[in-house]
Amino acid sequence: MCQLCEQEQLYALYQARQRAAQRDDVIKSPPVIARKPRSETKPATTESNDKP
Repeated sequence: MCQLCEQEQLYALYQARQRAAQRDDVIKSPPVIARKPRSETKPATTESNDKP
């Protein structure tokens, strides 16, 4: 019984995480934002290197 309860709790957390991830995907749905991370990572590193 306890194992089932733990599994149910873990599954509930898993579903909650999936829902949150879906919300993030909806917010970041534009393809432009999906492509940005690669281009953004380079400027971010150069900026961080220039600051110090």
